[in-house]
Amino acid sequence: MRLTPRLSSLPLEEFCSYRVVTDCKECIAASSEQAEAAVREILTIGHSASLAYSYKKGFFNTFLNAVKRGVEMRFILDIASHGLYAVRAAIKGGIDVRHYEQYRGIMFTLVDFKESFTVVTFDAHHSPKDTEHTAFLCDNPEYAFWLANHFELLWSQSIDGAQLIRDLESEAQSSSSDRRSGESTL
Repeated sequence: MRLTPRLSSLPLEEFCSYRVVTDCKECIAASSEQAEAAVREILTIGHSASLAYSYKKGFFNTFLNAVKRGVEMRFILDIASHGLYAVRAAIKGGIDVRHYEQYRGIMFTLVDFKESFTVVTFDAHHSPKDTEHTAFLCDNPEYAFWLANHFELLWSQSIDGAQLIRDLESEAQSSSSDRRSGESTL
């Protein structure tokens, strides 16, 4: 399933191969394959619903195994309450997670600054298994460079995911304490 160079008259360094995948299982297989092949770094901008689905179905272990092999992994997500357990697992597993509130831009994974997996269609209101999928896999260095720059720009504008979770938990405890103290004074 790995991308392979197409035959062309271009010099080898200008080869670019790509593939379009449209099935949920094929998208998961391609994403897992990229994580298994990663050597240095994986950058991902995604949706917490995808992370939660990946975690529930066990595909998430591929990412954790990459971290154990020494691959640096960074995620940017719009962290939502329904996916906090998956975000906690990612952080605990050594993945650096940041939060970008209400992110609605391009979602992708970039592996070792060369192979990319760009989500073309995704519906955050449905489970990944219940929606149509289209993803674009590519090994173009210029596109990879653009994605890496986009990622770093958003990374600099996002907030630490672990800190966000601590803040949310603190707010929840505070509001729970306020409700209990209000009930006891009645």
